Amino acid sequence: MPNLEYYIGSERDDAALRSVLHQTPMDGPIKMTFEREPSFFGVKHLEGSFHQTIVGRDSKNGKVFGVTNRSIRQLYFNGKIESVGYLGLMRLLPEYQTGFPALRGYQYCKKLHLDQKTKFYLTSIMDGNEPALKLLKSGVRGLPRYQEYSHFCTRSIPVRVKPKKKIISTTISIIDGQKVDQSALVRFLNQYGKQHQFYPMWTQETLFNPEHTPGLKPENMLVAIKNEEIVGCMAMWDQRSVRQTVVKGYKNSLSKIQWLINGYSLILGYPPLPKKNSKLKSCFISHVAIEKDNPDIFLELLTQCHNFLIQKKIEYMVIGFDENHPFDYIVKSNFKNVPAYSRIYLVSWEIDGIDPLQMADNRLPGIEVAIL
Repeated sequence: MPNLEYYIGSERDDAALRSVLHQTPMDGPIKMTFEREPSFFGVKHLEGSFHQTIVGRDSKNGKVFGVTNRSIRQLYFNGKIESVGYLGLMRLLPEYQTGFPALRGYQYCKKLHLDQKTKFYLTSIMDGNEPALKLLKSGVRGLPRYQEYSHFCTRSIPVRVKPKKKIISTTISIIDGQKVDQSALVRFLNQYGKQHQFYPMWTQETLFNPEHTPGLKPENMLVAIKNEEIVGCMAMWDQRSVRQTVVKGYKNSLSKIQWLINGYSLILGYPPLPKKNSKLKSCFISHVAIEKDNPDIFLELLTQCHNFLIQKKIEYMVIGFDENHPFDYIVKSNFKNVPAYSRIYLVSWEIDGIDPLQMADNRLPGIEVAIL
């Protein structure tokens, strides 16, 4: 394939890039696409304040065949703020998934990396993405080094019609973010972030900013207060106005019993399996910060998020943690959920002579699922 070219995308590529997303579903029991409507570039600051969209184009026929995002964000690493890159999206049309187009794309990424804006990157690859995993294990010269950092679990929790019972202690109250001083909220988020690896650094300018957090407002956040101090917070971040998850179909075994599952779901008060080509009515649970990772405060905030979302007609709330994080155990022990696993890698180039995995200390991962 000698006719491939790569360049930094712009608004003129918007329609072609959205088309690539429509045509590249993630495989699994439920086949889904992750789309960006009405504008591909409407979420460019979601992954970081510095952002580049890398476009792959076949100069022979003019077709845009692939896309990757290179972003850089301020994250906490070993307790300090670090400019960490993120290589995301990574989509190729089926006829270009031969390995060579991806390799050429990595070569282009390496050239961009020479700007020295970051030392290394995070990236996420879904379990079962065999073409990507095969390429990474191939040992082909020119690829960056991928070091597995975390086995990450994203859980989609169905929102039942019936509210869940609250368990909050009488010494703690929960209020919405409108009633909290934002500077105090930012300080609490960052204090928590220092104790966790790759937790986002927030400022008053970015926390509820339509460019950096589209769709997130103070009233979408719940805050736990004890003795007039913040001891926990959690946001309900509905991103459907800028990016959507679309169900493209089900594998045979699941499609044959979809009617049965939906019947039981109706009886038990759970949402039915979505119809083909429908958009998931989902909401991310984000900005999770809990003093000393207190499990009771975490569970109460998540329970109240569930109950709040019933009235918003959200059918699934989506939350994610490293599979060894104690919060992941609390979620799966207290809520019915559909898990999806991915592997978080630390990606570095040989020319930099660093070992990010060796550099990372043993703090719990604080990766934010809502910006992956």
